[in-house]
Amino acid sequence: MLTYITAPTYEEDKITPEEMPSNDLLLLHKVAEACELKDTGHEISEGIFMRAYPDTYRAHLAVMRVEMEEARRNGLVNHVGRRCVDLSTYLEDPRLPRDLRAEVEELMREFCGGVGPQYFNAPNQ
Repeated sequence: MLTYITAPTYEEDKITPEEMPSNDLLLLHKVAEACELKDTGHEISEGIFMRAYPDTYRAHLAVMRVEMEEARRNGLVNHVGRRCVDLSTYLEDPRLPRDLRAEVEELMREFCGGVGPQYFNAPNQ
């Protein structure tokens, strides 16, 4: 799991092992994402994010749904709001596979109230 957590991503947003215990949703996200990728036949190694693309994006979005459901269930409105901001940036991401655009829009409708710039601000708690 440490290999997966510290592997370089195409966004260069490395997570340190020290960050994991303090954020249950991040831990849930990373473990579930690694499981999704293993289930599709990918070996977890340092180059996983680049080597397994676009499956990494698919796994990320599948797990994002689980993470946001858990955050909503626990009343973590700010977390959902931050993830809604993240989702809005995916629509402009040139690496977003075309077939996943509808998935991003669906997540935004379900968790963020819609698709469009008026939904991109994280709510305050």
